[in-house]
Order: sequence, then C-alpha cells, then structure tokens
Amino acid sequence: MKALVTGASGFIGSHLTEHLIHSGWQVRCLLRRTSSLRWLDGLPIDLVTDDLIHPRNLSRALIDVDVVFHAAGVTKAANRHAFFEGNLLTTRHLVDACARSGNADLRFIYISSLSAAGPSLNGRPLEEDDPPAPVSWYGRSKLLAEDTVLRGFPPELLRIIRPPIVYGPRDRDFLQVFECVSLGFHFVARPGCQRVNFIHVDDLVRGILLAARWKGNNQPTFFMTGEGDHDWPSIGKSVGRALGRKPLMLPIPVPVLQGIGGVGSFLSKAMGKALVLNVDKIREATQPHWLCSNAKATEQLGFYPSITLDEGLASTADWYRKAGWLRHSPSQPFMRT
Repeated sequence: MKALVTGASGFIGSHLTEHLIHSGWQVRCLLRRTSSLRWLDGLPIDLVTDDLIHPRNLSRALIDVDVVFHAAGVTKAANRHAFFEGNLLTTRHLVDACARSGNADLRFIYISSLSAAGPSLNGRPLEEDDPPAPVSWYGRSKLLAEDTVLRGFPPELLRIIRPPIVYGPRDRDFLQVFECVSLGFHFVARPGCQRVNFIHVDDLVRGILLAARWKGNNQPTFFMTGEGDHDWPSIGKSVGRALGRKPLMLPIPVPVLQGIGGVGSFLSKAMGKALVLNVDKIREATQPHWLCSNAKATEQLGFYPSITLDEGLASTADWYRKAGWLRHSPSQPFMRT
C-alpha cells in the first residue's frame, strides 16, 4: 500500500509517517520547500515539494497512491483569514487534485479536530451525530474543511478523525504547561471546573491506521480520545508528578484570560506571527467542557486507547528532557510515592 501524507514534518504527521513505515506502507510526503526535515531525516520516504495554498503540480504527489492522509493544517494563526487559508483552502486544493487524478478507489483520511464539533455544553461527551457548533475560527475552518471532503468523496472512501487535545513527544504547544510546572506553578482558569479530553499521539495514530483499514460505508466521522476526562488542576498535578514537582495552582479569572487573549491577538498582528495565546484560543479555553465519546470508534474500528494520561505525560516529560526542551527541569524526576 502506498500513502501520501501531508503535514508530515509536523507533530502528528511525523508520528503518522513513522507508524506507516513500521507497518509496511510505502510513504510519500508532500512538503513545502521551507518545511523542516528534522523528524523525517533518514526515513525511507519519497519527498514531493509543493505548496497546498499555491499548488503547482499536485498530480505528481498522487501518482500510484492508495490512501491520502491529510494531516497538514494550521492550529494557530494571526487572523481569521490565515485559519481559513491554512485549513479550508488547502483542503479544497487537495480534494480537487484527488478528483482530477482519475483514481476512483483513492481513499482519503482527514485529520480534523474536536474543535470542529464544538464544546460539550452540558458535560455530556459529544457523539458523531450531535450537530456541530464550533466556537472559534479554528474550529469553523476545520468544519468547513470537513464539508469539503464530505462532498469530494463517497462515505466508503472517506474517514474524518476528530481528536481532542493531542500531546506527546515533539509537541510544542503543550510544552508550555510543562515549562510552567517545571518552574513550580500551574495556571487554572477560574472557576477551574472545565473538563477536557486528551489523547496521546501514539494512540491517535493507531486509531488513524485502524480507520484507514476499515471497510465500512456509513457515516465516516470518528471521535478518538484517551481514557477518562480531566480538569486542569488534576492535569497540573499529573505533569508535576512527571517532573517531580508540586506546582502552585494559580487561578486566573476569565476576564483576565480574555484580556491576555486580546493582547496576544494584537501582538500577532503587529509581529505578523501566530502566538498560542490569542482571542481565538481563549474563546475555546473558556468553554464549559471539551468532551467526546469513543463509543463509535470502539464499536466499529476496535479502537481502545492504551496510554493513560499519567503514563503519557511521564514519557513525554522524559522525551522533553532528552531533547533539551525543558530548561528548568532536573535531569531525573524526584522520587514519588
């Protein structure tokens, strides 16, 4: 089997590429000229250079491909336009190229997000049949991209994967939580009762490969999440256990968070660079809950998460240390009982 992976230089895409190779796939990676090859160096892959925003010849990338894994996208941006360009426009260009390829059996796996479905307002984990209600530009751009692939492929050839927060080695976004805890504190939005789902990148990639092999032909969207749901104080404590720290919980009122988001958005526009803390991300961070159900993925794909949050955070902390990404962490965690 031959796969085309977009976003292969990124966090999820690089792990997906490695798992595909280890599973015996031939892998072609579609990358921009400016993409880093740090995580791909030495892997037996076929590289094709193109830009999904301004494509020149996507037909070259699709030659003899059996499955497209579309992991490329934008998770933070300086403005609304950049979200829709990086998530919706790129997906349209790729779907159009697939249609022109003439391969009627080409399968398409789209890595979307729980943000496309929106928050769980009543605390009940979302299911795939719930009407989507995204609250951020990021979520809206991912939902419109989902609509694009739904129109471009029949259900039996399409899989849409909606993970919650993804963490693990190589992830720089969640690294900021580790950095704060390593300094001895952990920020919690007041009143601190928001509950969220997480999934380790290795569990997610296993689920993606299960979806790629699935032969079903009904509704193609799947939530995939790790075990349990968690609040932010307990997450801080779990990261603390991984680092051998007991962080001080620092509550931040929602209006203060919103102000921080406003400053972040202003700086993003002024600097022309996307920052993690902006109005869009704070809008997501202040929702009641971000929960989804694995029931469909378990029943139809046989997907079960195998990595607990404590296990995943501990192994991620070890990777951060070895990579030199945790500047204030001891080389070995303190003894824990």
